[in-house]
Amino acid sequence: MAFDAEAVRAEFPNWHKINHRDFRAIYPPGAELLFAGMSRVSDSPLFYKLLFAAADIATIAILLRLFRGAHAPSRAPFGAGVPSSNSYAAAAWYAWNPLVVYSFAGSAHFDSLMILPMVAGILFLTRVETETDSRRKWWLALAASAAFGIAISVKLVPVLLLLCCVFALRQRAITLAVSGAIPLLLSFLYGYPKIPIWDSLRRFAHVTRLNDLFWWLIEETVWPNPHQKNYHYNVILLIAVAVVSLLAWWNWKRAMLWVLGTTLVLSPVLHPWYCTWILPLATWRRAFAWHVLSITLFAYFLFWNERLFALPWHSEPWLRVIIIGPPIAAAVWIGLTQRAQRTQRENPL
Repeated sequence: MAFDAEAVRAEFPNWHKINHRDFRAIYPPGAELLFAGMSRVSDSPLFYKLLFAAADIATIAILLRLFRGAHAPSRAPFGAGVPSSNSYAAAAWYAWNPLVVYSFAGSAHFDSLMILPMVAGILFLTRVETETDSRRKWWLALAASAAFGIAISVKLVPVLLLLCCVFALRQRAITLAVSGAIPLLLSFLYGYPKIPIWDSLRRFAHVTRLNDLFWWLIEETVWPNPHQKNYHYNVILLIAVAVVSLLAWWNWKRAMLWVLGTTLVLSPVLHPWYCTWILPLATWRRAFAWHVLSITLFAYFLFWNERLFALPWHSEPWLRVIIIGPPIAAAVWIGLTQRAQRTQRENPL
């Protein structure tokens, strides 16, 4: 049966308000399949909000397991027993974060469907470290790779963590072939390669930028970008992610945090809900300056208007200070505090 796009557009009176209407969707096939299935159930925004909030709650449950993972028996795939009160207090940094609540339960952004399998994959990686049975290590490695493959099928961000996964899995990194196979197999359902479903990724590399944390400073000083294109920034971002991953190869957990942090800092487009990608890891690794950024990013909505997708676009300096200043101050303060605590432990009176 032929698909009548014009008939669908006629049923949607706000079609003209969609930006980049001439592009195919840039989302991976897993996300497309999820939305196709969900639309058959209901088109109510409440339905989507409940589903995305449920995925977020499941992420919180996995975070609790991560916090007590160091004390969990190696034979238990998800840990045993009840999380301690300290685990609940630590996980609350993510669970009660206003940006997390707003993004998924409030605005129905589907990033929680990517974050859930990504965090599950990280949990499986920690179990690979603590497991003593070789066969179970292989199964856990396969589970981690599958979880990352599912996450990549929803949104491509976890691709940037795969090099860190190689360092975590070591000789079992061959299982990461599953991480690429899952989105590839789902692509075939849409007629790939005959139908170029990934082509929009390349096209979107040339569209306008928005709300970046770093490149505006470079453009104002040494590298003008009058048309606000972002493709060359994406190349630099990928190189930086690879370098960061290699520099921290000996600690894959820290490397993952730094990779996602590098991604957010160097991303030429930074919508507030993008910050939710790093918050589970920032909570787990206690990098709380990212939580401060998640609050200041709400200032983004102060300039939301119809010129948002026009060329060129710039935010005001005072707005950049509101967004960037407090997280930097928090990072410096936390760093100095931790340094003072280490000095006190090493040189007690």
